[in-house]
Amino acid sequence: EVKEVEKHEEVKQSMKISESQGIESEVLNHIMSRGSVTKDELMAWGKSRGLRVSDVLRAIEALTSSGRIVKRLNDKGNLVYVYVK
Repeated sequence: EVKEVEKHEEVKQSMKISESQGIESEVLNHIMSRGSVTKDELMAWGKSRGLRVSDVLRAIEALTSSGRIVKRLNDKGNLVYVYVK
């Protein structure tokens, strides 16, 4: 019975991982299609897709730490995420 509970936790963990990777790839695809996107635009896009702000921000952190996108400030002082080719 204990093993069954552990198995259930493992399944939940792996579902979380695959879900976060799915959100990461969605966010990356959106940024790639636009070239660059402001934080406000990205949050509005995420909201329209039914994504939580925390999930979008977690995906952004993962993508910036892996070097696939970079954070920049535009001439208006807004935070912009830019796809790194």
